[in-house]
Amino acid sequence: MKKIFLFTLVGLAGLQLRAQDIDKIITKEYTDHLIKTLSADDMQGRATFTPGIDKAATFIESEFKKIGLKPLAGEKGFRQTFFKYQVTNQSTSVKIDGQEISPENLIIAGATTENVSLDKNNTSVVKLDPEKPFVAQLRTMIGAGKNQIVLVDAKFGDLFNRYKSYFSKPATIDEKDVNAASAVQVFVLGKDAATDFNVALKNKVDKMPLFNVAGIIPGKSKAKELVVFSGHYVHLGILKSAEGDSIANGADDDASGTTAMIALAKYYKAQKNNERTLIFVAFTAEEIGGFGAKYFSEKLNPDDVVAMFNIEMIGKKSKFGKNAAFITGY
Repeated sequence: MKKIFLFTLVGLAGLQLRAQDIDKIITKEYTDHLIKTLSADDMQGRATFTPGIDKAATFIESEFKKIGLKPLAGEKGFRQTFFKYQVTNQSTSVKIDGQEISPENLIIAGATTENVSLDKNNTSVVKLDPEKPFVAQLRTMIGAGKNQIVLVDAKFGDLFNRYKSYFSKPATIDEKDVNAASAVQVFVLGKDAATDFNVALKNKVDKMPLFNVAGIIPGKSKAKELVVFSGHYVHLGILKSAEGDSIANGADDDASGTTAMIALAKYYKAQKNNERTLIFVAFTAEEIGGFGAKYFSEKLNPDDVVAMFNIEMIGKKSKFGKNAAFITGY
């Protein structure tokens, strides 16, 4: 019993020493510096495809370099760069029965080419049921895979305008979809019928770089086994002004998770005892489709990944109580 008690004391002492080591390595000042830098106004809300996200990536790179991480295998630096194409509408003309439809009453979905022309020969007309939920019908029409003029009852005006702001943003697509024949849906608010119609869209298609920021600490005895720590470093950027403030700083979503990921990299590098290879990655494009996480995962063999800890929005207390975590998504 004395031996067991002694071993217990030694074990507790070891845990206490490790806890003290954590406090010395991950300090309040250090985490404050990380999260406040990432969420500062000069990062412009860290939106995808903006100077702010480039600045944030440069900052994370500098922290990885200070810590002493190494780039991913096959990468020259900490940026894991890939490309998407951005489709931005330049002009829209929709005429129904000789009447030009105001842009405020239109939602355009699915356009991926520079020029789109729709008429009775290649497009059908459908009408949403005013007695059924708007969002479910919207998704059904977009997923139908065919050109459609979709007439929307005026009673859906509030929901229509809410979703219009989303569809007004440039679309992000893969290279294989550029100039490919894709189905286009034109949602028209407040029209009951469309006997004759013509739609002409002109879009600009640009090749745009995206970049995760990733580094590793090589493992010792189990180097081929991977443990991943991640968080997304992008946010929403500059939005419509609210009480004089237009920058969505994203301190919680997800500068907090990115801060934790960087701090853990610093901690494990200082410990120098990881048997498995540890990967630390800040994902891009989470807010517009999770493209960064998808690209990263496609570069790994899932059989090599023992565990992954994706850290999201830990800047506020969990609504489920202290030390509680919850899982969303799939």
